[in-house]
Amino acid sequence: MPRYISELTLSTKAIDGMIKNPQDRGEAVRPLFEALGGSLVEYYFAVGQGKVIVIYELPDADSIQALSLRVIAGGTTTDFSTTRIITSAEAVEGIKMAGDIDYRPPTS
Repeated sequence: MPRYISELTLSTKAIDGMIKNPQDRGEAVRPLFEALGGSLVEYYFAVGQGKVIVIYELPDADSIQALSLRVIAGGTTTDFSTTRIITSAEAVEGIKMAGDIDYRPPTS
C-alpha cells in the first residue's frame, strides 16, 4: 500500500487544547486512517516547533484528499503538506526506468 509522510503545523488553539488535556494524539487519530482503509505507521512531534510529522499508509489519492480536508476542516492546523514516500528498492526500479527513457533537455 502506498506510504505517505505529512507535516502539519499546529494552531495555537490545538496547542492550548493539548496543554489543557494531554493525550496520545497518535492513538486518538489512528481510527481516521483505519476508516479510510489505511493505517497509521508513526506519529511524531517536532520538538519546539509546533509541528507534527505523520507516516501512514492509504490506498489511493481520494483517501489522501479526504484525510487532508478532514484535518484542515478541524481548524487545528495552519499548514498541511503531504509527500508520497517510497522504499529504496522502489527508487532503484524508478532509476532503472529513467535510464531507458530517451529524453533531450531543453538546452540540447
